[in-house]
Amino acid sequence: KIADCLSSIDELLTLEAQKLDTLKAHKKGLMQQLFPAEGETLPKLRFPEFQDARGWEEKLLGSFIEEFREKSTVQDEFETLTSARSGLVRQREYYDNDRITERDNIGFNIIPPNYLTYRSRSDDRRFYFNENNLGITGIISIYYPVFRVLEGCNKFFVELLARYSIIVGKHSVGTSQTVLSLNEMRRIKLPIPKETEQKKIADCLSSIDELITAQTQKLDTLKTHKKGLMQQLFPALDEVQG
Repeated sequence: KIADCLSSIDELLTLEAQKLDTLKAHKKGLMQQLFPAEGETLPKLRFPEFQDARGWEEKLLGSFIEEFREKSTVQDEFETLTSARSGLVRQREYYDNDRITERDNIGFNIIPPNYLTYRSRSDDRRFYFNENNLGITGIISIYYPVFRVLEGCNKFFVELLARYSIIVGKHSVGTSQTVLSLNEMRRIKLPIPKETEQKKIADCLSSIDELITAQTQKLDTLKTHKKGLMQQLFPALDEVQG
């Protein structure tokens, strides 16, 4: 009976996990069509209002990037953040309150709301860019450059850098662990459309991100439900020994 009960939850977990994978695959496929292939300036898929517009223009990222160099001057001046592959999060939430680093954070980079950052070191030449949309000013390790986008849409540039991650990675230097400095990132040339088209693409991908977030939460809720159910369906160890 217990096995049947837990099996039915496992079936739900499998189904919801498949839905999440499908959404992620859909976004990946859509990005491949909304952004031009490497070496091209026209995407395969374009919104109707831009069908007759000129192709995207290859531009240096340096013309869109402005570094933010302010650093914290006192301990815990702002909340410490972590830039993970899943997004920019509060460090205490990332480490689940039990592994928060208690080191000195004076001299950390300050990251205001709506500014971007990334971990400048990588083991696989992949770099993940995140926007501070937490609604707070935070601080982050000096290994995470902070910058803002001039005359452009933050979300679009996050997705642009994800779409051309291989090109971006080639600009990093090193052997076992590579480093991508902000100065080197400025030298990267990528196809970029007008800001109106940037926003349209960003809005489209944001709507899919919302679905992915909702599905992820649904899956996490089911996992928590199963864990709680197992704790109740099986006796505690001290009760068994007693």
